[in-house]
Amino acid sequence: MDTATLETRYSIAQAAVDLYEQDPDQFTLKNVGEIVGLSTSGIYGHFNNKEEILRFWYESVVHRYRLMAAELDEFESLTLAEKISNFIYASLEMMGEHRHFVVETFDEVMYNHGETTGMITEIEKLITSFIEDDGRVPGFNRLFTGSLLYQFLADEYLHIVRFWISDESENNEKTLELVDKLTSFLEEMLYNAVATKGFDLARFLYEQGAIRIPNLLTYTRRLLPF
Repeated sequence: MDTATLETRYSIAQAAVDLYEQDPDQFTLKNVGEIVGLSTSGIYGHFNNKEEILRFWYESVVHRYRLMAAELDEFESLTLAEKISNFIYASLEMMGEHRHFVVETFDEVMYNHGETTGMITEIEKLITSFIEDDGRVPGFNRLFTGSLLYQFLADEYLHIVRFWISDESENNEKTLELVDKLTSFLEEMLYNAVATKGFDLARFLYEQGAIRIPNLLTYTRRLLPF
């Protein structure tokens, strides 16, 4: 999607949100068109229906974050936990500017549709780039990354937003604590080199004839609780 098209779609979506916040009944394609200078047919050239417009507003949060992150000189030096936390905090701040709209629409427009939304797709891409471009993730640990992990983390983002919506603590302190704990755990899991070192040790012992694979498998099975 080229920049001009993206900006037009965002203008339409933002106008829709502004109208919705004034009065949901004011959110009509005719009224949106009057704000952005497009005919109803012109809006249909970008969106198939009103709900699609609202979904794109949520998706645009990720697009806007990418542009913001690109302006940060030291962004690439951030750790994995810092990057993911930065995205979550920034996106919640963007949505917080229209909190009433988010509270009223998030479940119906986003949460109930999950992985089928453009926002989830964009979050998966973002998380994928964070993890796969991070040289601090040991090679062996990358065996545990992939589309299932990225999809799981994107889905968890939806749960975090719902938690934030219902968070009545001062300055959303509980949400901040939740994000900090989740991202710290993820970083520790992916940065930890124990699995890589264990694999290297097992390979060395095997190559030196100090251990045989059948014996190793038997010992491993004895350790497992099932």
